Amino acid sequence: MKNKLDRLNCLIGYLIFIGKLSVLSIQKEIIAKTNKNKTSVSMALNGDERYLTDKFIERVNSAFGSLFNNEWLTKGEGKPLNLSIHQEHHSGYGDIVEGDKFNGDKVAGSKFAHLDKEEIKTLQDSIECFQKMTNYFQKIISEYHKTIAEKDAIIAKKDEQINELIHKIIH
Repeated sequence: MKNKLDRLNCLIGYLIFIGKLSVLSIQKEIIAKTNKNKTSVSMALNGDERYLTDKFIERVNSAFGSLFNNEWLTKGEGKPLNLSIHQEHHSGYGDIVEGDKFNGDKVAGSKFAHLDKEEIKTLQDSIECFQKMTNYFQKIISEYHKTIAEKDAIIAKKDEQINELIHKIIH
């Protein structure tokens, strides 16, 4: 991921994918869970660096169960998923993601030790599919952010025009 906004969008896409966040009310749910105001959340989600701080990103991650590593979200360092927490909630799929030792036809030392090569391949294909879906969701979220920013600019311009008209009427 290139920057903080991309990584935040990855977190948001993942939360949507696992059902912890609704695509129809992203901003509203983040506001409710983080106790931040609408303007701050909107500006952060649009990539305004004054609002898209490490503290904001960590707060969003924490509000939704800290499924991602804060170091990755804020600096791009380390692994994205906080697998110790993720495994508690999602049946240990992180074992394959983290690359357990593969001995012949079995994965050694994991919850998947009973799987054969074909089953492991199916799981790996599923993970690849989830990664592609995450990329797709990131693209959609980025497009929504762009549309929201455009709409915010239009609204601000209309507000300015209304204020000018009110000023003319009063004076």
